[in-house]
Amino acid sequence: MTASYLETEREERGHTMKPITLDDILTNEEYNAVRNDRRAQSTAHKGVRRIVLGKLVMMTFESRDTMLYQIQEMMRVEHISDQVAIEREMATYNELVPKKHQLVATLFVTLTNDAEMREWIPKLIGVDEAVTLNFAGQSVRATSEAGRNTEEKTSSVHYLWFDFSPEQVAAFASANEITLKVDHENYQHAEKLNRDAVLALRDDLTRE
Repeated sequence: MTASYLETEREERGHTMKPITLDDILTNEEYNAVRNDRRAQSTAHKGVRRIVLGKLVMMTFESRDTMLYQIQEMMRVEHISDQVAIEREMATYNELVPKKHQLVATLFVTLTNDAEMREWIPKLIGVDEAVTLNFAGQSVRATSEAGRNTEEKTSSVHYLWFDFSPEQVAAFASANEITLKVDHENYQHAEKLNRDAVLALRDDLTRE
């Protein structure tokens, strides 16, 4: 994605990460009428925020837009129209809308066959606790949702929160290089974020 795409997106969305409300939700009929456009927009939006960490791990940094898209898709697939059920979905997905001075990501263990599953799911227990964002001599470690690791295996999906101090936000905003790193005893990989990813995450962190 180009910088112009990101600049246009910021102008359209404003400068807040407020929670999703019922006013943001389309009915399934309304959503079906615009779904192709919304899907294309979401693909472009997520593409900027998707970071591949070697062969087995991928992360997508979430936003209000990614969560709104997930809610609408869930409503469509599950034929949800009842307000109570919609509010329940909003409560779940609003947990993944970044708050002030915070980034939120979904970590995927990208295994493609049964042999890989048998080998790596036990080996990657705790991988969600081994992720950091590194910049300007500083490191912000992710905290993860409890209950996705057991003594025998890990989940293939984890939800991560990166909480920044105001000083770390300022350092992140001015850093020349930002690296996302997994440093697990059985899996290590570091990936330098490209310019578009950096711009998107800086925008998230500096929203009021």
